[in-house]
Amino acid sequence: MSELNSIGVPATYLASFLDGPMLRPEQLAAICSRAPLDIEKLGGEQARIALGDLLTMLGLIDEVSAPGWHIQPTLELEAAHHGPLGMAAVTASSLNTAVDCLVRFESLRSPWTVLQASATSNPDGLRIRILPVLTLPSPGELLMEMNLIALVSLLAELSGRRREQLKTELPARYRPWARQLRGSLPGQVALDQRHHQVWIPEPLLALPCLLADPGLHAGAVRRCEELLIEASESGPTSALVQQQLMALHGQNPGAVAMATRLGLSSRTLMRRLAAEDCSYRELVDRVRQTLARDWLKNTDMPISRIAELLGYRDPANFGRAFRRWTRTSPGALRRG
Repeated sequence: MSELNSIGVPATYLASFLDGPMLRPEQLAAICSRAPLDIEKLGGEQARIALGDLLTMLGLIDEVSAPGWHIQPTLELEAAHHGPLGMAAVTASSLNTAVDCLVRFESLRSPWTVLQASATSNPDGLRIRILPVLTLPSPGELLMEMNLIALVSLLAELSGRRREQLKTELPARYRPWARQLRGSLPGQVALDQRHHQVWIPEPLLALPCLLADPGLHAGAVRRCEELLIEASESGPTSALVQQQLMALHGQNPGAVAMATRLGLSSRTLMRRLAAEDCSYRELVDRVRQTLARDWLKNTDMPISRIAELLGYRDPANFGRAFRRWTRTSPGALRRG
């Protein structure tokens, strides 16, 4: 739980759920009596709460609410609820540029996950996958689902009347609210997949955003960059490095370039990682191992292609690294 409590998340999401009409006064009173935090202090851009407290609060709401309570209030989140990141997305020149912002600054919206955007050829489009960077206790699965719903809602806002072309995919599990999901989310909804992801068809990516404004967009991006630097100074630096590496699909830009992405000097980056009892190389290996396992299990990409995506020019070097990580070969893991 200490790791969860070291990660601060925006309080605006929780505040919007507690202030909404879904909770009766007696339900809200019951939740507040057991809340691990002061719900009167959840407003403002800088208001943040510990991830562990957010999970506790979601569990309390879940206890007194009907199954599927989370769907409608999450869909009703607007761009402003996502802070500067939401504004950067809606004022971008195109949906593709907006997606780039969402991937780059995902840690501001959801510090426990990363977004991976990758092109798909069958059919043509872009797949955005949400991956956790740590194991979440209950109700972590519910939080992951809410994360995806919020992302789909924002993409639907950007897609306008073409939102029905989006496709949302969630991992297979028992959901008493499955019918609500299919009836509430735009476009197709598949509930028997392996990941939390959304697919955007190619023609939508070039669409201009309705609120496109170069000046507002540039200002919002600068504010996102400032918040990312502030987060690197207050939260676990190792988590931020992992998020950046995951967003880069495991490609290693080097410690100096990574430090620049985080607004740090390379010496400061190394000092902070050492204080957290890890190294930059260990984090690169950890992310590559996570991605390699995922791609070997859940895709039909050739092993040579996986090696290339992870930055290995020689597949044999990837094989040796993988055996060092897992004590088995990539081929054996895929067959198993």
